[in-house]
Amino acid sequence: DVPYTPLDGLSVEIQLGQHVGPVEKDVHIKVADPKGKQGLLSFMLSENAHEYVLHVSKPPRLNYLISAQNIVVKDETTGEEVVAKMPFDPKAPAGTYSYTVGAETKSFTIKVECPQEDGVVQMYDGSLAPVGSAKTVDFSGTYESTTHVTCEYSNPKWSSQPVQRTYVLQVGKHLKALTQSISAQLMALPEFGVCDPVDKNNADIKAHHYSVSQSFGELVATSAFVCRADRAQSMFVATFSSADGAQPKASLANTETGREIVMPNAMPEEVGMTQDRQYYTLRIDAGDLTIVYPVVILWPGRCNTLTCPSDQAVKREDPFSAKVHMCLQEKCSDQDADHCCGDRAFCSSYSQGCPAGKSVR
Repeated sequence: DVPYTPLDGLSVEIQLGQHVGPVEKDVHIKVADPKGKQGLLSFMLSENAHEYVLHVSKPPRLNYLISAQNIVVKDETTGEEVVAKMPFDPKAPAGTYSYTVGAETKSFTIKVECPQEDGVVQMYDGSLAPVGSAKTVDFSGTYESTTHVTCEYSNPKWSSQPVQRTYVLQVGKHLKALTQSISAQLMALPEFGVCDPVDKNNADIKAHHYSVSQSFGELVATSAFVCRADRAQSMFVATFSSADGAQPKASLANTETGREIVMPNAMPEEVGMTQDRQYYTLRIDAGDLTIVYPVVILWPGRCNTLTCPSDQAVKREDPFSAKVHMCLQEKCSDQDADHCCGDRAFCSSYSQGCPAGKSVR
């Protein structure tokens, strides 16, 4: 009972609790004559009172309900917890968290704890899983893995569709000690051109690539490639391998436009050519390390534009080997003579026979 007079206001505090989910509560307020029922026949009289019912709704704390409370990554090979490069903060918005495990790690476990509340579901890579459960990932034969973990809340009264928050967990192997075990080659298909492996200090390479900044986690390889091709659309092949049998990922990135061409292992990919030199990097991604091979692709001069010495002639072109008719640079020069020019044949080597009435000179 709460004492009340018409001259005073009536204020009562109703506790709704600390629930993060929605709250639905009915509050009953009864206003009655303080004198109550009086007289001998009071039991036959009705009470002079009126009751009000107030329905109180409290919306759910959506931001909390879709926020992971904890994220733990455990290296199953060592049995140790792996610390993220950027520590997890349950109050921060969803983001990407990166972890590095040992080069010998064969599997790891991810455990994400979404709130244990009604209406909350948890998903690993789009598949439903018990809230707060863990997922073990096979990490043999690969260098990196990405897992998407989602906390989702659904309540039709408060939202027309489910609301969710997704965390991206990237796990990579620590491979800096194993860089010597990773090798890569870049080739042009023979009918399109040729790629020559060179030292990264080659003049054609240094002219551009040393002005390109190197990002964290990148290692510039000691070798590079100078490629020559003279078709508007030329085909190139990247091959790569590692001593431990795992497969890195490769791409050919244009350092000026930023365009990247995914290069599946040993599969030809088309590269658009221009008359101007193009500067690329062959990027081999292996766990927490990217090995960068500088690449220059040029459109070379043709041997038939070169004037050979008087006792020599331009060699015959080969439709199956573009290298035969290509000079080293965009314009042919004397240094291409040995490649482009060959000794003229003597008439005495002509074996087809002369026309009637004529003889070999």
